[in-house]
Amino acid sequence: MEYVIGLDGGGTNTHAVAFDLAGNILHEQVHGFANVLIDAEVAIANIIQAIYGCQKALPESICKFIFLGLAGIESGTHRPELERELEKFGIPFKITNDAVIAHAAALDGNDGILAIAGTGSVIYGKRENKFEMIGGWGHLLGDEGSGYYIVIQYMKHMISQFEVGLAQSDLTKKILAKIGKVNVVEIKSFIYTKSKAEIADLTPIIVEAAKNGDEQAMTILAMAVDVLVKQTLLLATKMNFDGEIKIGLKGSILTKIAIINKLYRSNIHEIYPHAKFIQGDSSSPKGAFYLALAELKNGDNHG
Repeated sequence: MEYVIGLDGGGTNTHAVAFDLAGNILHEQVHGFANVLIDAEVAIANIIQAIYGCQKALPESICKFIFLGLAGIESGTHRPELERELEKFGIPFKITNDAVIAHAAALDGNDGILAIAGTGSVIYGKRENKFEMIGGWGHLLGDEGSGYYIVIQYMKHMISQFEVGLAQSDLTKKILAKIGKVNVVEIKSFIYTKSKAEIADLTPIIVEAAKNGDEQAMTILAMAVDVLVKQTLLLATKMNFDGEIKIGLKGSILTKIAIINKLYRSNIHEIYPHAKFIQGDSSSPKGAFYLALAELKNGDNHG
């Protein structure tokens, strides 16, 4: 039997899946993080171990291609090191960023835009084998519209209210209680010591407040939608998409928060009334599978 391996590697885990050429799952491996910016040596070891695990489980079969989508691979200088390790398998492979395979998974390898907003955010587009990305700069330079963005915007509001001497709102009190603080002054220790994900985890409190009529919470959610819509439209214009554009939605902010999901769709439809939204539990390794098949079809055997 012939098969390909699709691998999705992020800051939490490495998920490698062996697919037969019809797209059926033959074997899966999950290991630790694969983002080389966290720790290149450990990340590369996790990637290699995941691929080896798939091979070991299918000793009588032949792997035709390995397609990897990795967070952080386009920053830094670790790609050559990873390529040297992958070449030892003697199997054609290709490495790209994780947004590429997420796009392929959401749109079944077809043209369109993928809007991702979870802890972070990025807008990724593919049209006629050309790729463009808006965002994806990380929380210090970007991540607009993400969970992290929403929380930071409200934290800034808390500071401005405190500095002009206003009493704490109910939402401010809830956030302070959640992070174990009493005074707004204390939020610095939280913001500067906690991870991006831990900060973003406060988003549901703000969303619940918006549902209950908190005007500032609703304003911030609307700000998040506005920036995501603007980035999506910028990419659509940049790539000359027509009115039948397909837009995949991924990430908890865009897919699980009804207020944001509804606003985002309606705002896009004002400009692209025939836009088709695709939302589902797409598996990024399946996107890598689609791209691996395309590489085999094109006869590409490069890294």
